[in-house]
Amino acid sequence: MTMSDPETACPNEALASGSGRRKTVLSVSDPIKIVSDHPFLPGLSSSHVEYLVTSTDEGEGEGEGGEEDGEDDGDGGGRPPCAVRRRFSDFLHLADVLAETHRGYFIFPRPEKGNLDAAAAGRSEAEFIEFRRVDLERYLTRLCEHPAVGRSEELKVFLEAEGALASSIAWHHVVPLKSTFMDGLLRLPGQLIGSDSSVPSVHDVNKNARHTNDVMRMLKEAMLKEEAQGKIPEEELAWRRIREGVERYSECLVATSTSSERLVRESERLSIVMGDMALSMIRMAKYEDDHGSPTGRYSPFAATTRAIAEGSRRCGMELAKTSKMERQATSDRVAALDPINNQLAMVQSALDALRERESAFVTMRSLEEDLKKTRASLDVLQQVHDVSTLHDPAMEKKLVGLRNDVAGLEAGLRVANTTYETLLHRNKADYARWLEERRRDMTRMRVDLSGAMARHGDAVAAEWGEVARAGTGNRG
Repeated sequence: MTMSDPETACPNEALASGSGRRKTVLSVSDPIKIVSDHPFLPGLSSSHVEYLVTSTDEGEGEGEGGEEDGEDDGDGGGRPPCAVRRRFSDFLHLADVLAETHRGYFIFPRPEKGNLDAAAAGRSEAEFIEFRRVDLERYLTRLCEHPAVGRSEELKVFLEAEGALASSIAWHHVVPLKSTFMDGLLRLPGQLIGSDSSVPSVHDVNKNARHTNDVMRMLKEAMLKEEAQGKIPEEELAWRRIREGVERYSECLVATSTSSERLVRESERLSIVMGDMALSMIRMAKYEDDHGSPTGRYSPFAATTRAIAEGSRRCGMELAKTSKMERQATSDRVAALDPINNQLAMVQSALDALRERESAFVTMRSLEEDLKKTRASLDVLQQVHDVSTLHDPAMEKKLVGLRNDVAGLEAGLRVANTTYETLLHRNKADYARWLEERRRDMTRMRVDLSGAMARHGDAVAAEWGEVARAGTGNRG
């Protein structure tokens, strides 16, 4: 196995490291609800929401020239704003296409379609649409920030193709062709009895088995056990250990996310309790005003009742202020803890990308095993043919078929080797980039959270310090 030239194996990596890279600034706004007649059921209507996606390229310093830089008319100002309307299903389609065409990259995951259930959980339709709009803008922003995906033709067409994406000719040009799973099932009997070739095409070898309709290949790779993969190179073993470490990191993130959610809930509850207690203290002060003070006129306890009323009122007012401060502190904590959610999203993308490389390795080893067996069968049949004195057309046909299978497997193996090296290269580049992103996220979270906690503590201490000093003066 030889390491392929990175620029040949995955040309997008060259874009990732080239200078003169442009920054895409985009927004998702102006959601509108479209109601139309149902395409299959007359008299019924269906609805969906479309979002206005606006994107602009801004220059970032001088480029080194090249085709894409030349499109800017030499002014370095980037292209003018482009605005298109996209529905949520278009975003889902984009994510599926990128997952297939950009295997091995750590691609930020799309918003979950299941969030629609939130509309039935107390959130109004307008709130849900706004929630989704923010998620979609964040998703596209993260895609544009990726060195390779941000310069991909798929994303460019998504952001610039006019009209409905499903009817765009440019979009259909960048979407990989797919055969149905039923086509693969219909081929399976012929592959099992040998009447149809079980050698995967060069085009399909470049894909994950689950993105093809080759059921035979899916079964072979699923049954290829760890011990049957032969001697695994040390570098591949090292990356599998990295994947195991990422899985443990994912478990830690889930636990941390659960604890942070509990912290936020408890902060919200504390704010509510303080508000309730503030109201109780103010009511107690009112009682002293209404009943204690008038009674105190005819007794030596008038000053005492007034002090009780004043102290209760002061505590109630400070508790109300503290409740408000706690709500603000809760909001600050949520913002400070946001990197945990960001890493939770990215860790699954990292695992998917690392498993894509492992899948490519299995494909490579599966083809090696098939090639070894097919060559052995060809050698045996060739020996029988060489010593035979009879002309056997069936044997001749079998020999031709085996030779074709060997040629197909050799070509497929070359592509599989290149694909594996490409995904390994992508894993290395994006894992290093992700580690740096994790460092920045965790540093920002530590600084923001500690700052929020310190500011809240100082503000509370200052407010209640005044109350304590006032109380000390009254005791004197």
